[in-house]
Amino acid sequence: MSKTRTQISINDSLYGEVNKCSFCGLKFLYFITDRNETQINEFEKHFVIKSFKLDSHKLLTLNEIDAIDQNGKAIDVKVVEAIKTSKSQEFFNRKKLLRFWSKCSVQGIDKIVIGNRNSNNFLIDIEEREVKTIPENCSAYWSDSKCIEFLDRLLHFMKKCITEEMIVYEFSFNRGEEFVSCNRFNTINSTDISPQILPDFYINSTK
Repeated sequence: MSKTRTQISINDSLYGEVNKCSFCGLKFLYFITDRNETQINEFEKHFVIKSFKLDSHKLLTLNEIDAIDQNGKAIDVKVVEAIKTSKSQEFFNRKKLLRFWSKCSVQGIDKIVIGNRNSNNFLIDIEEREVKTIPENCSAYWSDSKCIEFLDRLLHFMKKCITEEMIVYEFSFNRGEEFVSCNRFNTINSTDISPQILPDFYINSTK
């Protein structure tokens, strides 16, 4: 790569501490794709609607796509602070890779491009990870089969709880507890609100 570390550093006077991490990720996304780096737009996002099957369940998901490769396949892009200690390595394997794998598995994404940065937000290196290899590398901390089993049981539970339309249901799972709770809120009393999520033109185009 021809660009220097200085060119992809963060301008603190413009973006401040609060937005530094999010801007760093956005800057990296522009850096590795063919987007115009001089016109960064944080509101420029691309989404795709996909159906996802798990046993007897079928889900419709709205997924943000960071980039696509030369073959038109979606790629997830992440920026993380470079691992310096065994403790940070354990946190990365236990927490971050679990989130990365979960998101990509649902979206059907096969590859993640990760930018490693230092504490001053300079890019150190870039690595690629195949999503299918992540569970094996993190088997000491979590199991992909148990994650899928939990999702399957959760969806069965949700189907039992959701019995009416135009009702808001909130599901929560607290760390340390072994159950999921469901809260049912009041009916939405408005004739202007339709339970239909997708517009007619999309439904008709997929028939």
